[in-house]
Amino acid sequence: MTTTTNHRHSLATREETLAFMTNGTAVFTVVSLKSGTRFTYKVSKAKPNPKYPNNGDTFWVNLLSGPDNMGDYQGMGMMRAGRFIHGRWADVSANAPSVVAFKWLTEQIDAKVGKLPAKVEVWTEGRCCRCGHRLTVPASISRYYGPECASKLGLPEVEALPSEQDMDVGF
Repeated sequence: MTTTTNHRHSLATREETLAFMTNGTAVFTVVSLKSGTRFTYKVSKAKPNPKYPNNGDTFWVNLLSGPDNMGDYQGMGMMRAGRFIHGRWADVSANAPSVVAFKWLTEQIDAKVGKLPAKVEVWTEGRCCRCGHRLTVPASISRYYGPECASKLGLPEVEALPSEQDMDVGF
């Protein structure tokens, strides 16, 4: 389990986490230090729509649900004014641990000013220094290489990402 909170890809405060999440398109991984559970999310700003003039502060929230860090995302809901709303059209159930964790994170961000709770880390995506692919596993982000490139360079393996069914939210 990763506990490197001083890494340049690790967000420490509520303000910087919210700013990062709402910058346009953000990919980040939330890690529970209590259980080791982690989820990767993509939050994208909604395009302006003349039919809905008040959607300027709307962001679509998606969950990484497979091994392809670029395309394996499922819809979860939206954020408006920093608050998460589960979508009735969502691919991910409102009771799924990933949805519960994201809702908990947005509530923590909304609760107070200052540091995030000590039991959670938020990691921004990284890029592999060898091939340039997106990195979402904190151990890969912290060493700057994905698993395939790391093995070609003789670096140790990163722990496997457990399936969502095996995860305990733990937040």
